[in-house]
Amino acid sequence: MKYMKYLLFFVLTACGNNINDSLKAANNSVIDINNYELIYRTIQQLDKDADSQIVGHADSLYKAANAASSYIGRLKARLTDADSIGDKTEPAARLLLRTPASDTLRTMLLNIYTASHKCFVGQDSIAQLDKVLLDIVDLHNQTDWTPQYFKDSPTVAAETILSRFEMECTGAASLSLLTVLHQLKKP
Repeated sequence: MKYMKYLLFFVLTACGNNINDSLKAANNSVIDINNYELIYRTIQQLDKDADSQIVGHADSLYKAANAASSYIGRLKARLTDADSIGDKTEPAARLLLRTPASDTLRTMLLNIYTASHKCFVGQDSIAQLDKVLLDIVDLHNQTDWTPQYFKDSPTVAAETILSRFEMECTGAASLSLLTVLHQLKKP
């Protein structure tokens, strides 16, 4: 992942704005809610006598996923406002390189990590979840993580990275909530 930004920067500087437009279109299509909202609504409609602890984990995860998705959306909007073309490196560095915004983002991503892990039982399931949370698992062990992702990254690359984080959040929420749903439906 850390070399991806260099490849993106090279492609962006070598090929011009048509690549920027293509990456922006890809950003918009990358985000898929993965039906985690639908799965959560299904959990809420189940019998109220269901395991309250597991339903509590589902509630926490749903709230964390919504908060992270909303925050990432606001960060991407701020980046777009600062650089509508997407080829400058300063907006991403100013917004996300060792800043309170990046600290908040890391906290939210780690909340997803923690909340989604609480929904799983067994090492095989956790390994499957960690494959979905690939970049977020790396953040778990890093405190100075922003240079790896956002130093010298053009705005469009930073937006793509944020979209990937958002996709990991919604993917983890979907997988975890589906696991909760299956646990609640067991006789």
